[in-house]
Amino acid sequence: MNGSDISVLAGNATVGSRSGVGGSIHVRAGSVPATSAIGGTGGGLSLSAGSGSSSGGGVSIESGGAAFGSSGGVQIRSASGRNDLGATNAIANRRGAASGNVTLESGEALHGSSGDVIVRTGSSNATGAVSGTVRIISGNTARGVAGGVDVRSGSSAGIGGVGGAVRLAGGDSTDIAGGNGGSVQLIAGRSTGAGGGSVDISAGLGSGAVQSGNVTIMGGATDG
Repeated sequence: MNGSDISVLAGNATVGSRSGVGGSIHVRAGSVPATSAIGGTGGGLSLSAGSGSSSGGGVSIESGGAAFGSSGGVQIRSASGRNDLGATNAIANRRGAASGNVTLESGEALHGSSGDVIVRTGSSNATGAVSGTVRIISGNTARGVAGGVDVRSGSSAGIGGVGGAVRLAGGDSTDIAGGNGGSVQLIAGRSTGAGGGSVDISAGLGSGAVQSGNVTIMGGATDG
């Protein structure tokens, strides 16, 4: 016997309306006013699919499409580390609290391969258009050390295991009229009051009699 479905649907705009807006759906957990409780915790919001003996249910979050314009965006972000701006007591107005983390990870696998995490932009088929860019940027800081960007593959602890590789590759060009392939740039940061950052490229160390890895830099070959 199947479980019952629950559907929550917003209303459609009137057919034929040029500037109609479809109804929205708002789901929000309860808040704790900063003036009522010190150390209070706002309610959580959990969105999870059901488990199954064969396959678990999926979770799909997708923005709406557009016939003649841009489709809607999807934003997943943690809240800023500050309390309600309308609070009046000194504790609630104090700044400097840490913002929450955003974790995007696939589930662990007990008897097989774990799932991939794929972050990519959509393709563009229009002439002269540019497909979207994938940006991974750490936050700025007014005082202190800005956050870093750590791109690291997984380690292997098993006998004969091999650690995962990290590959940075520019895009290929299949334009026979003379299109160039994409470039890969490693650029250290500038400084207006001290030394600029360094670019370090080093191979991994070997253990015992096993030699360390190599660093190979070569130019690309041409077909012509």
